[in-house]
Amino acid sequence: MQLLTNYFQATNEAMMKRAEAELKDFVKTEQAFTFALELLKNVSQLDERLVWFVTFVFEKRIRREWFEEDVSLVKSLLVSAMITLDQLKKGNLLSQIVEIYCGTILVNYETVSPVTEVVTLFKNTQNSHLFFTCLSTIFDIFENKVTKVKIRLRIKANTFIQFSNEGKNIMRVILNNYHTDFTGALNCFAKAFTTFQFYVFRTIDFTKMIQQASLMPELNEVVSDCCDKMISAHGTDFPLFNLLKMLEAMRLQIANSVNNDHFNVNFIVQLMTLVVNSDRQMNDLNFKASVNDGVTSVLKFNELHHSDVKMMRELHPVFPILARYVYTIGELDKIEVMCACILDSIFHFKNGRMEELDLTEDLLNKQTEYERLIDQSMLYIGGLIEYNENCKSICENYSKNAIELILNRKTIGIGAILDFSTANSVFLMSLAGKNLSPEGCTSFLKQVLEYGVCVQSIQDDECKTLVTSYAVLVENLCGMLRASTIEMRSSIASIIFSMGFKCVNVYIKKEILELGFDVVAMWKPESLTYKVVNDIFKQILGVVGQFPAQLQAEVYGMVLSFVLIENGREISQQEVDFGNQLLNFLILQIKEKCEKNDENGCITSILFMKDVISKCDSIRVGSSLLFNCVELLHVTYVKDNLMKMSKYLRNAYCQLFNETIKTLGNNLADGQLSGVVDSFFEVYGEHFDDVIKSGDKIECESLCVYIAMFSRFVQFSVRKYVNNFDGMPIELLQMSEKAFMFCMDKLGKLLSSDLYTTEVVIESYTILFDLTEMFAEKVMTDQELVMFGVNMIVKGIKNEDMSVVRLVVERVEQLNMKKRMFKWDYIRKASTRIVFTVLTTMIENHNNFEELAKLLFDFSKEQPNAKAIFEEVLYTINTEEGVPEKERNRIVLLFQNLTPKSFLRTLKNFVNDVAINRSLVNC
Repeated sequence: MQLLTNYFQATNEAMMKRAEAELKDFVKTEQAFTFALELLKNVSQLDERLVWFVTFVFEKRIRREWFEEDVSLVKSLLVSAMITLDQLKKGNLLSQIVEIYCGTILVNYETVSPVTEVVTLFKNTQNSHLFFTCLSTIFDIFENKVTKVKIRLRIKANTFIQFSNEGKNIMRVILNNYHTDFTGALNCFAKAFTTFQFYVFRTIDFTKMIQQASLMPELNEVVSDCCDKMISAHGTDFPLFNLLKMLEAMRLQIANSVNNDHFNVNFIVQLMTLVVNSDRQMNDLNFKASVNDGVTSVLKFNELHHSDVKMMRELHPVFPILARYVYTIGELDKIEVMCACILDSIFHFKNGRMEELDLTEDLLNKQTEYERLIDQSMLYIGGLIEYNENCKSICENYSKNAIELILNRKTIGIGAILDFSTANSVFLMSLAGKNLSPEGCTSFLKQVLEYGVCVQSIQDDECKTLVTSYAVLVENLCGMLRASTIEMRSSIASIIFSMGFKCVNVYIKKEILELGFDVVAMWKPESLTYKVVNDIFKQILGVVGQFPAQLQAEVYGMVLSFVLIENGREISQQEVDFGNQLLNFLILQIKEKCEKNDENGCITSILFMKDVISKCDSIRVGSSLLFNCVELLHVTYVKDNLMKMSKYLRNAYCQLFNETIKTLGNNLADGQLSGVVDSFFEVYGEHFDDVIKSGDKIECESLCVYIAMFSRFVQFSVRKYVNNFDGMPIELLQMSEKAFMFCMDKLGKLLSSDLYTTEVVIESYTILFDLTEMFAEKVMTDQELVMFGVNMIVKGIKNEDMSVVRLVVERVEQLNMKKRMFKWDYIRKASTRIVFTVLTTMIENHNNFEELAKLLFDFSKEQPNAKAIFEEVLYTINTEEGVPEKERNRIVLLFQNLTPKSFLRTLKNFVNDVAINRSLVNC
């Protein structure tokens, strides 16, 4: 005792460690074992510390060896101690002693069954509580849930197998004795479902126990736990006969519920969950009939108890389950009854009943859960409505209640307020779509929007997905209003945008504004009143600055979609005003960002302005306004600052000015924007080699864009003199020559590097050809252009750039030159892919077929895989359906032994045959 006292009274860590070491040595001794046995003999004097000591001693003893004489004595003392503690109602001490007892009998498992021991104990004591407590503890030991005694260390692997084999025996013991202690029996039964394999239960009829227990109100929780364990452990593997008997139990309980205010509603919910999920049983007619009877019973129960708020709250989880079941089996009479029942239950409960309860925090949480269940029910009702026309009229009767139910959630919490799931969307759409007039649908939509005003105060980003669901619903409803009046649509659009402007959270604000733009795009701006559209447009431009940079670009994109006009449609002055407003606004935005040194914001605005300018044909922005805006930008912020600004900002400006020149096109007056071109020439002309040498991808991209800008500028500037070349100002002629030399030189160098942009090279080279064709040899001779093309092809071949090769071949062939386009040496060593590209392009564009045939034959003698290429070349000029297989084979065979003369004849004959099916250019 003194060692125990020292241990429990230690006041510091050092004393504790010393006392613990002494105690550990002591508990291993025979003296300690004898002392523990004496304590068990005087169990009425035991306290927590002494029981702990006994547990400690026995644990050490079990780890070593039990002597046969010890086992009999220990078990006798433990049983006596358990009986006494049970009588004294010392539950905590009892549980520890029970664990020691169970550990003791399990050690001897190989010779004596623990179940036999427990049954013997029960027979000797007739104490059912103690019996089921011991049995439950054995389950806990096998599930490794016992922590006080480390029994698990002594249980061997085959012991688990033995225990599982005894499963049926254990079940029978429980079922033979449950009437003496329902709670203990059901607890053991629940644990058995978790521990044993399901084959143990296949021939065990446990439904009678469940039936009887389910009618006892005090056992509600235990029955629910037992059913929950059954479902979670074995689910749809439930034997059919057990399922049918469980359904009988449920119907019996429902039948008795008329005079029974307290019964296990949760049992109904769990059981219906189980049977409805038993899809494998659905083909069994007995099962289906039984479930249908069960459904009918539940509906009857709902009818009897719908005024009991508490009971209906507990029952409600069964409705989405039943709705899914009825929807699955598709019995129309059940669908109608179910639809009406669920709606009646929901709305009857909702209308006036909630006020009878105290709105405590706990209740509010339950109410939120209730709302979730409503959503589940709505999902299936929506499906039922689609499935059965008759349900639409049923739901129509509930439409007013439905709207109130789903929209009036403002006292429940933000999560429930915004929980517009797919279920609600389907349900509301079904209601709104049932022969509602435009006026009725508008009124309904306004209710939805009034409800949605609560999103204005949302601060939590996690609500974004909920707002998105809400937006989907609104957009779907708006889709029904295309036929409504312009005033109705304008009113709805105003409400949506007003909601967005008032939102506190910028991410939610963006979501709601995007909803507004989507709706307007659906209706088209011209289908709203000018005043509404103009107000929205001004307001949206006013709030753009509130968004962070990453969202600004998205909002700009919405704005642009807002002002785009379909090509070919008449445009009103008000729509021109929108484009002008937008352009002027962007100039102010760029100015503001520059003054605040907000480079990211400035780049965002510049690139958006570029997008706006690219759509100027659709927006119908006047060319004079566009020129003035761009000129203002250049003079104010660009002209003297290009070298000082960052490469990213310079790149944005370069893209903007290139797009402007492309958009203005022939509307450029002499000299207009020449200052822009000159400014960038100072950077990318004079420092071109340094930029290329640096290998900076951003700068090289800007350089490529500038080359295109320069080429295009010259093209547009000289195009008006196409019939009056002598009238071209000398300055423009000099600049044109400068542009040609610069662009050809730089394009060549770019192609020699890995830094060029294919699109820009193609664009610039195309412009050069266009200018050459316009002015014959005044600007550049054919021969010069061809030699430049040859260089381009050589570099294109080197870089395996098909686009460049094809472009140059096409354009040079179109010059109708008498001489061969280039020497064969240029492609002799090229890859098969390049050769194929060149030859097919030449065939499509060539005027001199005989020369091409010679070229093909020369190539056939030098290229190992010439046959395949020749075949593919001919294939490209054949009909769309392709060369017939036998024709292809004939060509290949002929090709093997041809002389130049016969080759040419064969080729001509082949082309003439093909020409019957297809008009071949130049053939």
